[in-house]
Amino acid sequence: MTVTTTEILRLAEMTRIGLDLNEADRLTSQMDSILDHMNLLRTVDTNSVQTAEESQGLTNIVRLDEVSVSLPVEAVLANAPETSDNFFVVPAVMGE
Repeated sequence: MTVTTTEILRLAEMTRIGLDLNEADRLTSQMDSILDHMNLLRTVDTNSVQTAEESQGLTNIVRLDEVSVSLPVEAVLANAPETSDNFFVVPAVMGE
């Protein structure tokens, strides 16, 4: 699998990370190297290897969900820099 500079620039645009062409070229080669290593790892036969859970004898600790008293809305919003109608006000993260 190969990553193109165009794809890196598109990802940077979608995530709002400012990259110039030199940075995108550098990241393209780094991403190609990472993907090459991942493809190499896919070739390793792990059928006889125990999972971490099996080798450690660990089990999940599960608890029942219990309804409990929550903080009042006023207390939750007390330290918020800005609120509106009992909601937190945050900057928009989507494009305009």
